[in-house]
Amino acid sequence: AKFQFYFAAGDVYRAKKKLYSIIKTATASIAIIDLYLDDQVFDYIDSLPDTINIRLLTRGSKPIFRTLYSSLKSKRANLEARKFGGCHDRFIVLNGDEVWHLGASINGFGTQAFMIHKVIDEVEKVRFLSDLEDWWQKGDQI
Repeated sequence: AKFQFYFAAGDVYRAKKKLYSIIKTATASIAIIDLYLDDQVFDYIDSLPDTINIRLLTRGSKPIFRTLYSSLKSKRANLEARKFGGCHDRFIVLNGDEVWHLGASINGFGTQAFMIHKVIDEVEKVRFLSDLEDWWQKGDQI
């Protein structure tokens, strides 16, 4: 299987298609860590089965994000979002143990050249997941 993907500037469609293909492999849970999340994230997660636990960790939230979050949260009790600004990079965690590193914010996918790659090293993955849980606990609910 391929675990690294390069996207040239302007390759918006292919980048978003790859992101969607990664997100839809979630079977139990998904966490999306991106300081600049906006309303576009809901296009990706709205199609996930209701049984999947969803966590969003972002730095802030614009009114449209909060409105859509509240609307979707009323239909999905297992959707949570928190504010935390202690992470520069962007990540997706699937099912608690599969970590993908995103070289760009989801809201800017394909506008500049970037890469997506799966974190393979077990030691680094465990370190990251430990920090992620700490960030989640420190985060303020949206």
